[in-house]
Amino acid sequence: MAKNYLNHRRMDVVREVSPDAFARAIALSVLGANIHRLGRIVRAQERERLRRQRLRSAA
Repeated sequence: MAKNYLNHRRMDVVREVSPDAFARAIALSVLGANIHRLGRIVRAQERERLRRQRLRSAA
């Protein structure tokens, strides 16, 4: 799943030629994907919190 995500986000293209630069580029791609995923989780939790708050205030 992670490889497909990186492919979809075009983070699979590495223009670096040295092994160190290649490893750094891959690590940054994975880090970016993880931050994006965490952001989605936080936004979903916030939406759920606001939904519950609205339901409580409507009752």
